[in-house]
Amino acid sequence: MENDKRVTATKWSRHDEAILVHTLTLERLSGNWRSNNPGNDAWIACKAALAGNDEKSGGAPKNITTIKNRWQRVRSNFFK
Repeated sequence: MENDKRVTATKWSRHDEAILVHTLTLERLSGNWRSNNPGNDAWIACKAALAGNDEKSGGAPKNITTIKNRWQRVRSNFFK
């Protein structure tokens, strides 16, 4: 019998986005950015900060790739 594993998209709430921006702000102040972009340590910190929120917002777990993709969408608001 085949496993019924459905691929679910990552879901983002406003709260998740706020955590992302807050964490990246702290990481930027800590110097964990490279060439005006978040460095690897910053992405790891975001993943840790967002861990467990998937159960609240639903969807697939947030990994570094999905976090980077979301950052591309919300960063224009970050630099205003």
